[in-house]
Amino acid sequence: MKRIGFTTHPTISRFIKLPTVSLFLAISTATIPAQTKMTDMKTSINSIYNSYNRVAVAYTNTKLSEGVSSYETESLHLNGFGIEYLHGFSLSKRIPLFLETGVNFNFGFRTETETAYYSIPVENETYSGSIEAKYKIQNINFDIPVNLAYKIGINEKNYCTPYVGINLRMNCMLREKLHITTEENVQMQSHNMSEIKHYDTGWSTLYPEDGIHPFADGYRYQIGWHAGVGMNLRQIYVGVEYGTDFTQICRGVDSSKLVISLGYTF
Repeated sequence: MKRIGFTTHPTISRFIKLPTVSLFLAISTATIPAQTKMTDMKTSINSIYNSYNRVAVAYTNTKLSEGVSSYETESLHLNGFGIEYLHGFSLSKRIPLFLETGVNFNFGFRTETETAYYSIPVENETYSGSIEAKYKIQNINFDIPVNLAYKIGINEKNYCTPYVGINLRMNCMLREKLHITTEENVQMQSHNMSEIKHYDTGWSTLYPEDGIHPFADGYRYQIGWHAGVGMNLRQIYVGVEYGTDFTQICRGVDSSKLVISLGYTF
């Protein structure tokens, strides 16, 4: 009797070959997206080590502090905004360490108003009134930061970057203005009198080389330090930074700055 083998019988051979082909196709199909995912992950990991550019807009709060005595300090806060550009140079292909530098343009301004009232009786008359003093200060400067930054990956496309550095600053404009309004009322038995007066100093620069302000003592150039941390959500950047200056902005006046940035990394 002729023995029929499993590999020689046409019906059994057909049913053996079909599952084998199907299994091969299934494995090949599953391998393609896995390879694509591995390629995307490798590209994302490599991007952490690549150099980058960033543009941003920022809210700035500059604090000016003056020591009126050894126990007392007066401060003034300038609110403003900034425009930033920064380039990060990769320092290593294995460590996500970067040297950052660029330029930041900053605009700061502040208005303070104080009002005092008085009333003085003199025999049959009463002198009363008010004095309002409105003080304005403006500052325009640009910084050149030099930072050492380190990227910490959170997942494939998001990471945070702490950094520390120094900044060189040039104050392009530092000026102030004082406007005083007085209102005087005189109350008499027969009638009342009222008079309003305005006094404006106009804008005065605080740089002695301009020769306009008699008490000008501002410094055009400053150097300071800062530290901060930024978060990249894909290409959107959000960062916060704080720093102080080694040199004073005016004689006896120290400065520090808080910066909150929103930008785009490419």
